[in-house]
Amino acid sequence: MKLKMIVLALGLVASAASQAALVAPDNLGNGEMMLVVFDANQSYEKDLGITYSQFLASAGTSANWATLTSSTSANWTNFLAAVVDPTAVQYAVINGKTPNGGPNDAVLSTINADSVGNVIGTFTSDDVTGARAQVSTYYGNLAFSGTMNTSVNGDSRNLAGTAGYYLTTAMDTFNGSLYGNSSSVGTSMVFERLQRNQSGLFDPTETLYGDAANAVSFNQVGGNYVLQYSVQAVPEASGYAMALAGFGLIGFFGIRRRNQA
Repeated sequence: MKLKMIVLALGLVASAASQAALVAPDNLGNGEMMLVVFDANQSYEKDLGITYSQFLASAGTSANWATLTSSTSANWTNFLAAVVDPTAVQYAVINGKTPNGGPNDAVLSTINADSVGNVIGTFTSDDVTGARAQVSTYYGNLAFSGTMNTSVNGDSRNLAGTAGYYLTTAMDTFNGSLYGNSSSVGTSMVFERLQRNQSGLFDPTETLYGDAANAVSFNQVGGNYVLQYSVQAVPEASGYAMALAGFGLIGFFGIRRRNQA
């Protein structure tokens, strides 16, 4: 009995250790989303602990995804200390989904305001496959960096600058069209998902999460930096109907009181 308990305990420890690592994109969409903050000299990456499938299931829900403070980690503290020009720092949130013998290649990424509306229909399925492969490679390179493989929602710092965030070049251009998936700290972006179709002959499915009001922001709040996903509630048709009905009742009773007076 005691031996069984020891074996069980070891199994739980091994399970916890494996779950602490950054989960790279897989064919089920369970890879974890990653925040990347970078300038020309360095990049900082943080495992957000939110999977691709979890985002799709709760894309209409506002939430604070990460709060980075001066004591969050040595990686973040060192990143801030090495920033030369705060206005040159950019951020992005990325994820991907690997193929599984079908139309499963997908890339989920932030997209800046300049790109929204300018890239629809300019992608091919092959573009998505190539970008997804780069996302997977990027995750693989970070798997054993910093605390990405040892801590829950760990992080890392890369001194290669934009080379550490090499998706900057690879993902900014598809078929000659500019596609900005990063933006300056303090600005907002929306999410875009590109899903590969069954055949490379057709354009991939493209879905935007957010609107002109934007949904994703990474802002400095005091001495902290907060990554937030905000969704502005839009009343449904039934909501409009109830509101109109309410205004109608208010008008009815107002007229009735006036007549009684």
